[in-house]
Amino acid sequence: MNSHAIHNDPSLFPEPQEIRPERWEGKPNASYKGDGQLLFTFGVGRRICSGQHLAERNLFLVISYWL
Repeated sequence: MNSHAIHNDPSLFPEPQEIRPERWEGKPNASYKGDGQLLFTFGVGRRICSGQHLAERNLFLVISYWL
């Protein structure tokens, strides 16, 4: 799987080189299985990163600490 090509596909992400956080507003959380997921930061399927939940929880703690 070429995640770089998927994340820069204009048919999936209009203007993929632009930083647009609003494109993720109102979207449900992606499941751990990767079905229906457009963002493949942690991989997908059987090869998904085992540290995904740890990384997401740490990001939540750091951002909430900053706020």
